[in-house]
Amino acid sequence: MQIYVIVAGRGRMLVGEEYKEVSVGELVYVPSGLMHGIENLGEGVLSYVSAANPAFDYSEAYDRGQLVGDAYTKQ
Repeated sequence: MQIYVIVAGRGRMLVGEEYKEVSVGELVYVPSGLMHGIENLGEGVLSYVSAANPAFDYSEAYDRGQLVGDAYTKQ
């Protein structure tokens, strides 16, 4: 499972197949195994704190193809 706490800005969070707009002070719960992501909707910086249990292993996620280096670059 994972949680996100929005610290600054506003965005849109995907959890499973559901989208929700989020802003400062909101907490989003992501159950284990669900696809999820966050997108900045504001002109300023979107900042959040994320915690996962068990701890997220970035190297393993890259190896499995879940993360790609250019996933967050503007088109």
